[in-house]
Amino acid sequence: MKDEDKPKEQLVDELQEMRWRIDELEDSECRCRRAEEKLHRVNRALKVLSECNQIIVRVRDEPALLSEICKVFVDVGGYCLAWVGFTDRDEEKTVRLMAQAGYEEGYIETLNITWADTDRGRGPTGTAIRTGKVSINRDVLSNPDYALWRLEAIKRGYQSSIALPLIDDNRTLGAINIYAPEPDAFDSEEVRLLTEMANDLAYGITVLRMRAEHRRSEEEQVRLRRRLEILWNIARMADADYQTLCDHVLVEITAMTQSPYAFYAFLNEAETVMKIYAFSEGVIKDCRIEDRPIEYPLVDAGLIGDAVRFRRTLIINDYRSCPGKKGVPWGHVPLTRALIVPVFSHGRVVALAGVADKPTDYTEDDARQVESFATNVQVIMDRRHAEEEKGKIQAQLLQAQKMEAVGTLAGGVAHDFNNLLTAIRGYVDLVMMKVDESETFYRYLKQIRNASVRAADLTRQLLLFSRKQPMEFIHLNINRTIDDLLLMLNRLIGEDIVIRTNLEPDIWMVRADTGSIEQVIMNLAGNARDAMPNGGSLTIRTENVLLDEEQSNVILEARPGKFVCLSVEDTGAGMNKKTIQHIFEPFFTTKEAGKGTGLGLSVVYGIVKQHEGWINVSSKQDRGSMFRIYLSASSVKPEDEKGKPIPVHKLQGSGERILLVEDAEGVRGFASEVLRGSGYSVTEASNVQEALEIFEREKGDFHLLLSDVVLPDKSGLYLVDRLLSYKPELRVLLSSGYTDQKSQWRLIQEREFRFLQKPYALADLLQAVKEVIEKN
Repeated sequence: MKDEDKPKEQLVDELQEMRWRIDELEDSECRCRRAEEKLHRVNRALKVLSECNQIIVRVRDEPALLSEICKVFVDVGGYCLAWVGFTDRDEEKTVRLMAQAGYEEGYIETLNITWADTDRGRGPTGTAIRTGKVSINRDVLSNPDYALWRLEAIKRGYQSSIALPLIDDNRTLGAINIYAPEPDAFDSEEVRLLTEMANDLAYGITVLRMRAEHRRSEEEQVRLRRRLEILWNIARMADADYQTLCDHVLVEITAMTQSPYAFYAFLNEAETVMKIYAFSEGVIKDCRIEDRPIEYPLVDAGLIGDAVRFRRTLIINDYRSCPGKKGVPWGHVPLTRALIVPVFSHGRVVALAGVADKPTDYTEDDARQVESFATNVQVIMDRRHAEEEKGKIQAQLLQAQKMEAVGTLAGGVAHDFNNLLTAIRGYVDLVMMKVDESETFYRYLKQIRNASVRAADLTRQLLLFSRKQPMEFIHLNINRTIDDLLLMLNRLIGEDIVIRTNLEPDIWMVRADTGSIEQVIMNLAGNARDAMPNGGSLTIRTENVLLDEEQSNVILEARPGKFVCLSVEDTGAGMNKKTIQHIFEPFFTTKEAGKGTGLGLSVVYGIVKQHEGWINVSSKQDRGSMFRIYLSASSVKPEDEKGKPIPVHKLQGSGERILLVEDAEGVRGFASEVLRGSGYSVTEASNVQEALEIFEREKGDFHLLLSDVVLPDKSGLYLVDRLLSYKPELRVLLSSGYTDQKSQWRLIQEREFRFLQKPYALADLLQAVKEVIEKN
């Protein structure tokens, strides 16, 4: 049917339907355009994310990373402007610009953004940093929080923006800000991808900072190692003359500060004239220095004199324009930069160290390095002067300082060994009591026990070296000790060395520890053997010596009185003076690697000092050495020999109750088992608090307290005082593996408590417990 033949109503309906179809087509086209636009934005964000991640992986420098990230947003993402700001922790909470890219025409300079909760901190950037959440400015024209920056943004065509916080490890580093030329430019998917990129960037920044910190740490370690090496080398030159020492220091200073020119000078007492002892090679070459030292009045020295007058280090990085300069001596090279360090001693400027013409500016670190080296040189000078002034007293002091070097370490190590050895030795004793002596297994156990005894002796040597071992002093006949050692000495020395003795028949007694004196003789004999690889003779002498005031002044460290002199002499290689100065130092040895610990003579020195004696050494190269040890004499007759040990079966208890307090589980287990097996009733505690609770719970029903002195919470003596206040008749037996101040040895002696030194054997423990319980 033709249109003109159709009814009017039908034509209206068809036109209406056609209009609906046209509207649908237009709506579909809009939806397609929006979808394309959304897809474009997502693709744009994906490209930005991809490029940024590649940059994060590739770039190793933080400023470069931030700059390239900003460029990607502009070049790849098509945004107008991108910039990164970091938070400052100042009072104003400033946001500091770190990198930017895109069209901005001074826009960022107008921002003056803060992340505080103020008007200037409520824009997208401040809000993102403060809240840690993404902040979107969808329309510059209508957003009231953007009013402060609206005019400048409109001038540059910015219609919307987004601020993404950079957060790592719950800490906001700053924010990355992106600007678009159209309003509402950031949909949800794009925001999600950009947020992911911001998180990746924050992580990348943190990684770079960690790497940079690691590099700085490594560089600092290298500098520190180098500095320590230099200081060690300077310290080793303590015997060098002034000229050699100063020349060496200048070589190190010029290398560390990268300075071609340097000098080292000493001042007179009036601080008016400096005597320049050393010049760097650059000065000697370029300034044609011929004679040294050179005297130079400070009044003519300009800035060098200012370092003395102002008594502080001068850092001059623009020498030509410095008003205090007075020029340089004739023939001197022109200066551009200088660093002058005054060196102090006893409140007086005694020396000057200077460097000059470093290619870059001098820094505080340069100053610290020069000060450190110069100060160490002055320490050497002061020490040398003190030695010249004080002589014998200073020598004694220096020796004491050297011998104290590893004392604390030795004591701590010995304590741990003592606890371990107590458990090992004790449990072996327990097993040996249950095994027949004819069995092979018994011999194995005996070997273990012998090894633990030797280990205990080694621990004792460590303690003797550290001078922390409480010794058992008796009135001793040294001749008898030497006679008892001769068989062992012959085995130690070997057949190619002849041992001779020349012992005073009526030798005076000395108050000494037998084991310690044996150790002295063994160490000196071993040292003599090593000095005679091709054989020779070893002579051991004793003599009574009476020193008056005049004689004692001639012998180093001597004092008037009656002494026994023990001397050990060999016909070996001998030593020079320099070696003699170091032989008592811990770990000093002239032997090749693997053939000496350097502790033998240190142990000897420690023992002699603990006996309040002294030791003198005389030696000549290729003519042997003699060690003379002086010990105070006593007129008391030697103590009777100790009786044989009481058999274990006679040390049984009768049900006495013992409170055992010991924090070392192995020692506590061994002691409790031994005591229970010997007829005692034992209650265990591992610390003071636990012991107090047990004592209170049992209403003090104990005959004996057996306690370690050093416990985790409080000391054993504290526990003793608390328990004795409840029960004064309680018997006390103390034990410890410590032998320094921690064991409170003097206090234990003063209060006359019985003390059992670790490591102890099964029989030692039972005998001590028996004696304390049965004591009147």
